[in-house]
Amino acid sequence: MAGEPPVAKRRPIRWWRRTRWGLLLTSIGLIVLWIPLVAALGALFLSFGSTFLFLGSKAVSRKHEVSVSVAFVLLTVGGVIIGIFFVAFLLESLYVAGRGLPLESLLIPAQRLLWDTTWGTAAFAAGIALQINYLVAERQRRVVYGLCLLLFLTALAATWLSEPELAFLDSSPVRSSSVIEFLLRLSLWRMLEAPAYLGLAAVHMQAYWQRVFPTQPAPAPVADPPS
Repeated sequence: MAGEPPVAKRRPIRWWRRTRWGLLLTSIGLIVLWIPLVAALGALFLSFGSTFLFLGSKAVSRKHEVSVSVAFVLLTVGGVIIGIFFVAFLLESLYVAGRGLPLESLLIPAQRLLWDTTWGTAAFAAGIALQINYLVAERQRRVVYGLCLLLFLTALAATWLSEPELAFLDSSPVRSSSVIEFLLRLSLWRMLEAPAYLGLAAVHMQAYWQRVFPTQPAPAPVADPPS
């Protein structure tokens, strides 16, 4: 149609639109990801956000495109690692409950859920850093790296501090309510990761805001005409 920009011009506009949506959805996901009971919702927002950032990665540069591609892989790997141990724990719980065994039978899968998922958090933190690495100013990258390191360290601290919760797995029979209570106990310790998640959400939101409302350079002063 007359007046429409050619395809070559529409593509960058579409890529930037996807990037903006990716930043917004990722920031929402990071805000709620550390909150118990709604963490799954945060993971859903984060998944959509990362997908939009991946689809719009050509908007910036080739380096950004490669960085976001690697980030997408790392985030997928992190999610798969955490998902595998979480599902394995749930399946083991169903198996143990069906045989009438006590909660202490879940000790080994619970330890794996507690400690082995930290590798998933490490991959997750690295992916978050890479997907926004070229969307922020160079001085802000150090903030992103610091927040991602803080996320990993607080995840380790939460894991170490929540290990005494394994004592909850005693000789009582396995019930769905007891399994849910145990998982809730573990998730409460994950609230230690809140500062890192909220900091990363703020960086993503700032990057989103800068692209929706770009700062216009101030006009150069005009010299007065000679009298």
